[in-house]
Amino acid sequence: MLSQNSHNDCKEITKSECIFCESTNLLLLYSGLFHPYNKIHGPFDFYKCNNCGSGITLEPPDELKIKELYKSFDRGMIPSVRNLRDKYPLSKWFLQCINRAIKGAEKEYQKNSEFVWIDIGAGSGELATLMSEKFPLAKGWAIDFHEQPDFIKAFPNLNWVTINLNNEAFNDSIPESAADLVFSITVLEHVLHPGIFLKNALELLKKGGRLYITVPDFGSIPSKIMGSKWPYFIPGEHLYIPSRKGMEILLDRICGQTFKKDQFKIEVKKTILPYPINYFLDYFNMGILTKILPKKWAPNIPTGMMEALISISPTDNVT
Repeated sequence: MLSQNSHNDCKEITKSECIFCESTNLLLLYSGLFHPYNKIHGPFDFYKCNNCGSGITLEPPDELKIKELYKSFDRGMIPSVRNLRDKYPLSKWFLQCINRAIKGAEKEYQKNSEFVWIDIGAGSGELATLMSEKFPLAKGWAIDFHEQPDFIKAFPNLNWVTINLNNEAFNDSIPESAADLVFSITVLEHVLHPGIFLKNALELLKKGGRLYITVPDFGSIPSKIMGSKWPYFIPGEHLYIPSRKGMEILLDRICGQTFKKDQFKIEVKKTILPYPINYFLDYFNMGILTKILPKKWAPNIPTGMMEALISISPTDNVT
């Protein structure tokens, strides 16, 4: 790492514009950063948008460098983080995502419901397999950069598609193009073109469908307190981290380009994740405490995450 400027040393720039709100009022926070795991991936400069409060990498890595970065990972993640995920599954969080996505929907989702769902950026398939078990008659698609994990074959109602999520029209490569539910769990911050990514995700929805997103919130209290030590601050990997204001602006713009103005509803709010306490302790090198705490205890921990739910009207005749 070449340098890490304190917030007091930041410099105003007008080099580019915020990918979320399109403001040119940007502030340099950190310069010369390298990826914490892949030490040759960098250097990167990271900025804050003074208008919406989102975080932005300038200049971002190109697709080839991103491909090389993910080749060094384990099923889409830094190996140490993947090891924690395997050791302490985040099942309660993923179940929370599923429940938040279906709560209040026009369509009633029961165990025997038949519908179509898509998990974009499925990782190791954690949410996808929970969906397959919870709704055995539904048809599911899990998509990600990497190849299908072997255990996915045990789920007959789940299909895997390997796709470059930075492609401008990756939705064209998904055999199913009319989904009732689309999930994107901590994916947006990884992609080169968040607006294009969202447009692809929205175009996969049928009338009455819903898109559920979780993404780190750069304007959150944990982000402000922890600075570069915030777990979601990963130079060269988490490229664009929105604030809630930035996320609302981007979603409204992209939804407006895809649907009629009165055909969609956007809800963006902070969310608190039910993390296994031992996952949290191991992450911060306090593993000695895991011997005295219940292994399955998953309290709500305010890590600085937001969720967004985009609901599409079931009809065109909306007033």
